[in-house]
Amino acid sequence: MANEIEVMIDLILNRPSASQRLQRKFSRTKFDQTGTNWVHITQNITQAANGEALSVTDIGTLGWALFYNNGTAAGDWIEVGDVPVATLIPVLRIEPGEFAVCRLSASITTLTAQTAVGASAAMDLEYWLIED
Repeated sequence: MANEIEVMIDLILNRPSASQRLQRKFSRTKFDQTGTNWVHITQNITQAANGEALSVTDIGTLGWALFYNNGTAAGDWIEVGDVPVATLIPVLRIEPGEFAVCRLSASITTLTAQTAVGASAAMDLEYWLIED
């Protein structure tokens, strides 16, 4: 089967003071999925020193991902990345109410998340991981 993954993104930047508008729209762009597995989880993320491992159970090769920070308090961002040695290397920063959609590198085998230092509380990170 082909075109199992469909992504629609409309990014608009309005700058009224400068009378500028930037827009980039990807409408119904489709991608193939070789694997068959996926996960959808909401995980409570704390301020662990090197983050908390995200569940990638049953995912052979990580492919597309969508992350959503369910937090509402300003400053309660979540970083997502990898811990190749002993320290989290963040590649995404997701503010409260924000989301990120991306295709993950095939070289990544684990994902880790951590909250902002000084965050008001642990936060829920909702995520979908789709096998490549």
